[in-house]
Amino acid sequence: LARNDPDDVSSLHHLTRCENDVLTFLFNGMSLREIAELQHRSIKTISAHKCNAMRKLQVKNDSELFSLRKQISQQFACGD
Repeated sequence: LARNDPDDVSSLHHLTRCENDVLTFLFNGMSLREIAELQHRSIKTISAHKCNAMRKLQVKNDSELFSLRKQISQQFACGD
């Protein structure tokens, strides 16, 4: 299903801390491999966090995910 309102990031409230962290690192230019090494986790685990976040945000690909970067980053900054 397509997202109804591209400015609605209310689903961010449902992201786990790990999902938030992975998105933050991705938005700061890190690769999944770099995040995995930093977090002492497998790439598969980091990828799963990313995929779960994308599912919750109702985005289908990286392009759609990064189009939400500004809204997501602002939401993280608010310290939900």
